[in-house]
Amino acid sequence: MVNDGWKNWWRRVLRSRAPRHAASRRRHRGAEVAAAEVFESRQLLSAHGLAAGVWHANPSTDQSGGSSTTGCGSTDNASSTTGSTSSSTSSDSSSASTTDEHLVFRFGSDVTGSHQCGGDSDRPDCDSNSSTGSTSSTASGTSSGTSTSGTSSTNFSSSGSTSTTETGIAGEALPSFQVAVENQSGDVVKSDSTSTVTLSMASGPTGAIVDSKSTMTAMVKNGVATFNNVILDTAGTYTLTATDSNTGVTSAVSGTITVNPGAATQLVVQSVTSPGTVGQAITPAITVTTEDAFGNVATSDNDSVTLNVASGSAGSFTSGSTTTVQAVDGVATFDNIAFDTASPLPAGTQPYFLFATQGSLMSPNSNAVEILAS
Repeated sequence: MVNDGWKNWWRRVLRSRAPRHAASRRRHRGAEVAAAEVFESRQLLSAHGLAAGVWHANPSTDQSGGSSTTGCGSTDNASSTTGSTSSSTSSDSSSASTTDEHLVFRFGSDVTGSHQCGGDSDRPDCDSNSSTGSTSSTASGTSSGTSTSGTSSTNFSSSGSTSTTETGIAGEALPSFQVAVENQSGDVVKSDSTSTVTLSMASGPTGAIVDSKSTMTAMVKNGVATFNNVILDTAGTYTLTATDSNTGVTSAVSGTITVNPGAATQLVVQSVTSPGTVGQAITPAITVTTEDAFGNVATSDNDSVTLNVASGSAGSFTSGSTTTVQAVDGVATFDNIAFDTASPLPAGTQPYFLFATQGSLMSPNSNAVEILAS
């Protein structure tokens, strides 16, 4: 409420200048009341920070009529400016907090240790989502963030390298792993249970594709998406990209994933590219590969492989031929195979065909092999 001293002060000023004529006094009296009302209105506006530079001096009067002059409007305007700055800062902080969130791959023991709760494995809310070990991915994309609160200062960007690896078997689901949504401090954003994370192949062997039976999208629950059905059929080295449905969260590229071949399930006699000569070892050497169900060479296979004649001319291998050899990392090399009889002319009339065996495994027939007379 505006101090009545304002009114009294202006009334005294106006009365001291009041004319003596009655009609003039009435007009002057009306002007006095109007002036007091205008002052009161301006005071109310100033009190609410709306007097935007109208008054440059603010006479304040106590009940005894004493007055002093102080700055008017500056305090309110400063308050208003401060509020605006604070609001802007808050807005910037809120905006920054969104881009500060990023995805992190977690493989192996990292799925069940302390890292997932920022090291507070004793916290009761970390029971289902705690992890130990190091993170296994790097943030990717154009976003980057830097924490400036407290003592934590963690930078993340697309240029970092990854170190943690995972190993799987071709055609089988990779060991269960997680992709976590983290803030700058490395803590899981446990309030996130609405977004989804989608995986895609970032790099891999030439021609490799993800098995159609794979599950490459998972819901985030308490800040963590769990993947337990990612299948890669081609042996080799891969990296995966994880992308959050929330575009404000920075994507991540996994550490190296090595997919090894499965067990041998088939034999393949590789093409014989040149005709042989009776009594001489065929060159280049004939090779047989032991392969898994997806055509990857079974590098763990070091068992014996035997080469046989399936059909063709009446002849066969010479007695000095070496028809059984030990496979080395899934490859059996026959460098001493010779035939005792030439195949009939013209070429293709009755060529030789070969096949290989290893235990219960038997290969399909090879391509046609021509043997020329010496």
